[in-house]
Amino acid sequence: MTAVLLMPLAAGEPARYASLAAALAILVGGLCLLGRLARLGFLADLLSKPVLVGYMAGVAVIMIVSQLSKVTGVPVEGDGFLPEAASFLSNLGRAQLPTLALSVALLVLLLLVSWRAPRAPGPLIVVVLGALVVALFSPQDHGIQVVGPVPLGLPVPAVPDVSATDLAALTLPAFGSTIVAYTDNVLAARAFADRSGKSVDAKAASS
Repeated sequence: MTAVLLMPLAAGEPARYASLAAALAILVGGLCLLGRLARLGFLADLLSKPVLVGYMAGVAVIMIVSQLSKVTGVPVEGDGFLPEAASFLSNLGRAQLPTLALSVALLVLLLLVSWRAPRAPGPLIVVVLGALVVALFSPQDHGIQVVGPVPLGLPVPAVPDVSATDLAALTLPAFGSTIVAYTDNVLAARAFADRSGKSVDAKAASS
């Protein structure tokens, strides 16, 4: 959603895109604080369980399709779920076996850790092992794409370099992003709470 909102404003400039994204994040955070002060948590009551189930299922399917190219090496084009899925299926014969093998191995390991040691930080363990594989065996030499060098150090805090005109253009998108972020957090919290027989009181959280 952020990319769709900011790409026309950034005009292809990475530095300007980063500044606009930072400004949008600050605006969304400010609106969330205002929502807390105004006690708008009652809006969560409009999100029923069917909405929760449909939302979580939709998010899962969209995330899976968006990662198919990365875990198989199949080139995927298109913008959106259906174009990406169609592109993946049409190019399925171009899958990179080394990439697919590594992805399957890490997925199996993640499932095993979740099954045998559910309290262990499975995703963190798999990420660390994946990093060790890259460092020790250089899979990029066998056609497996890797993230590449990670910049050292921490980013330096700074005020986004945006104008008053930019802030005015970002105000309405910030409202939309705030609504999406709020519903996303509430629905995700309720999904995890249902697994343990608990409940989420959004009203109390916003008061």
